[in-house]
Amino acid sequence: MSEVNKDNLLVETDRQISLIYTKQVEIFDNIAKNIANSDLLSKYIDNSYYYNDVVHDNADIFNYLDLMSDTNEYVDHIMIYDYAFEYLLNSRNEFASYVDMGKFPWFVQHVTGRIPSADLDKYCMWHIYDEYIAITYKAELLNPSLTRRTFITLNIHKTDFARFLDGLTLTENSINGFVSKDDFFLFIDGDDILLSKMRAQVLENFNVLSMKERVTLEYNYLWYYLQLAVLDFNYDLGVVYLIPEKDIMTDVYEYTIIISIGASLLLLIICYSIFRRILNTNIQKPISQLIRGMEKVGNGDFTFKLDDSICKDNEIKGLFCAYNSMTDRVTVLIEELYQAELYRKQLELQALQDKIDPHFLYNTLDTINWTAKEHNVDEISKIVVALSTMYRKIFNKGKDLTTIKDALEGISCYLEIQRIRYGESFSYHIFCPAELEECVILNLIIQTVVENAIIHGLEDRSSGRLDIYVESEKDDEKAKGDIIIKIMDNGIGMTEEKLNLITSSINSVKLESESGLRNVQKRIRLYYGMQYGLSIMSKYKEGTTVILRVPYREREKDD
Repeated sequence: MSEVNKDNLLVETDRQISLIYTKQVEIFDNIAKNIANSDLLSKYIDNSYYYNDVVHDNADIFNYLDLMSDTNEYVDHIMIYDYAFEYLLNSRNEFASYVDMGKFPWFVQHVTGRIPSADLDKYCMWHIYDEYIAITYKAELLNPSLTRRTFITLNIHKTDFARFLDGLTLTENSINGFVSKDDFFLFIDGDDILLSKMRAQVLENFNVLSMKERVTLEYNYLWYYLQLAVLDFNYDLGVVYLIPEKDIMTDVYEYTIIISIGASLLLLIICYSIFRRILNTNIQKPISQLIRGMEKVGNGDFTFKLDDSICKDNEIKGLFCAYNSMTDRVTVLIEELYQAELYRKQLELQALQDKIDPHFLYNTLDTINWTAKEHNVDEISKIVVALSTMYRKIFNKGKDLTTIKDALEGISCYLEIQRIRYGESFSYHIFCPAELEECVILNLIIQTVVENAIIHGLEDRSSGRLDIYVESEKDDEKAKGDIIIKIMDNGIGMTEEKLNLITSSINSVKLESESGLRNVQKRIRLYYGMQYGLSIMSKYKEGTTVILRVPYREREKDD
């Protein structure tokens, strides 16, 4: 493990243990505060019968102290000492008597000269006395309304305090200790050589540890890390912990998870909302998106991509990457298959064009035209001329691209033939700005949509009309926007259900039976990109509008 990783682990350990121990010591402080501010203690301080009246048994205050000690699993019993009268109340045996101050935990070190008398004015003092950890609070600092100097001591048995420390060990072999700088208080459970060496290191390097510096300890050719976690109080208090290097080296990830789970369980109520949010972000949200993606694939949509930036877990992120790679590959295969099919059809069309002798066709139509004129059949003459012009534009000398002007001229001839067929019941209008006439588009895409409108929209109408508008979608005055071609009819239209079915069919990547509109959509997107293509708007018994979107492209020499 690198030194940086060790430092990061110890810093995180410091934070977690400090937080948990701080909350427990706050509980001890709150017990003392509640006693100091209780009515019973005020009566004891303000009335002398508690220590003058030998008949009074102090049962009420003893019951109260027992009740307060029962609120915490670590506190064994509580004592109250009246400093002015040298009078002691001890809830352990319901003992009340005049007792010399030198015989009690908070004064033993003072009497032997190790602690100055100024300690009597401290907020809190920690000492070890017999089998107990004694935490002594100055009551008048907790409740300024008290009239005499009084001390409240919470007594915790060593075995319970050791259990309190052991319950928060970081690794299997780590050891925790508790220390109070000003009181020279240090408690570590155990008596072996390693613990003795740890005590010596703590006392020798206390100033270094207080400055958040680590101290290394070697024992039996093994290395340990010694560090002080200072708790956040208005008096010096901290926890010292010793972590064997072998524990850290065993599996850093495992112990990091243990720390996180342990801290989360102890702080579950506080962290519940955060935990829910993390759970949703790391697990539920990615899985929901993965399910949605699989549903899209099941419906034939291979364009939907999963955003792997939301994944915090490497395994789920791997699933996202595998899904995206799969859909990309399927899309490529479908496009390759379509290109092969398109190439085959182009070869078939080319073969058909090669079989047809355009000059023979045009000469034949010209002969029919003159024959119709000789017999004064003007309508046949018009149809033949329109048909000849339409074929010239459709064949387009075998090229796949044509100008908008040529495409519209061919469509105009086709519509003129339809007008002659349907008579006055059919009309049409074509508009294209002069600046767009020389732009090039794919051949036959407008023709296919117009034929579809005539056959499926206007064939059964008593009065049909078809309008074609070409315009440019400009973002500003200088930029050339996409070309928009609208084919609108007032035919039978479509229901919403049928419109959705057709839209889904022409946009699907599945290998379905080909239709005119589907072929137009595939040709446009294959040639120009997925952002281009056709869209349909329709209302039943009102008409249909098909919108073609292609990029602006001016005619070049090769076109």
